[in-house]
Amino acid sequence: MMRAGLGISLLLLAGCAAGGCDPGSAGFFGGVGCAAGGYQQRTARLQTQSAAAQGDAAVAQANAAFEQQNASRAEDQANALRRQVAEMRRGQADLRRRLDAVRARGRANRMQLSQAQAQLSALDAQLQAAQTNPTPSAAEVKRIQDQRRSYLATLATLDAQ
Repeated sequence: MMRAGLGISLLLLAGCAAGGCDPGSAGFFGGVGCAAGGYQQRTARLQTQSAAAQGDAAVAQANAAFEQQNASRAEDQANALRRQVAEMRRGQADLRRRLDAVRARGRANRMQLSQAQAQLSALDAQLQAAQTNPTPSAAEVKRIQDQRRSYLATLATLDAQ
């Protein structure tokens, strides 16, 4: 009888140690082992893993939304810079007319007119380069704006002579 009890005890322990414990398909001895807590532990572990995966998915979704907002902001800024370059480019014709008017009045000396023409040509080249660049940088646009202001000051000086 002792041997029979030992055999049953071993079967029960084997049922408890079963890793893939499912009370619905474990049979009598395996089901008894599942009742000892293996199934609940496995279920709890799987639920924890599922919750962690859902949390990871939520974080990934939030990161994707944040990156999309950043990309949208960057695109808006690039569009604004392109509009500024296009506006300055359109204003170049007016600057040429003003320089031609100063030249026609004949009050400015040739060296000053030559320097003003060189500044205007350099500004044209920089605006052309910025306009062909699909994403001009804010620093590049600011530098061109500063150079344009400098040219306008030179032109105003020549115009006042």
